[in-house]
Amino acid sequence: SALTEVHERGGVDWLMGLRERSLSEARMELCSLAGVGPKVASCVCLMSLDKHDAVPIDTHIHQVAIKFYKQPKRSLTPALHDQLEKFFQELHGDYAGWAQLYLFYSNVTNKGSHAAAVNPAKAVAEKSSVKETNNKENNGRKSKAKENNERMGKRRKSGR
Repeated sequence: SALTEVHERGGVDWLMGLRERSLSEARMELCSLAGVGPKVASCVCLMSLDKHDAVPIDTHIHQVAIKFYKQPKRSLTPALHDQLEKFFQELHGDYAGWAQLYLFYSNVTNKGSHAAAVNPAKAVAEKSSVKETNNKENNGRKSKAKENNERMGKRRKSGR
């Protein structure tokens, strides 16, 4: 199993050593483990090895690439994975992997839009702004509720 192979190669030290390698070298090492393909290797690189430009390509991201970026519709092979990753890296820069997560979420929840696909960073910022506004409104409501509860507590203590 992949876990056994990781232990045989040095365990956590071996894995953490992949942080010092290039993205392509780290992914190649991970893909040499039993059952690990380009997508899983890219996920590990992105989320555990500080490779922010690693772009996991699966069927959902492939669909986004076809629908919004007019990429060719063909089988998702390791070669196409590399081609699409390079495309997204050029499009979204050093943090292309994190932009991919937003594209993935938008696609799988059917909340995707062309604007989000073209500029996921802007879409994330806009959603964060809305969330921040909602949090401020909720905190204001909580403060009022707390004031009302305190007032009611004082009334109970005074016998009203």
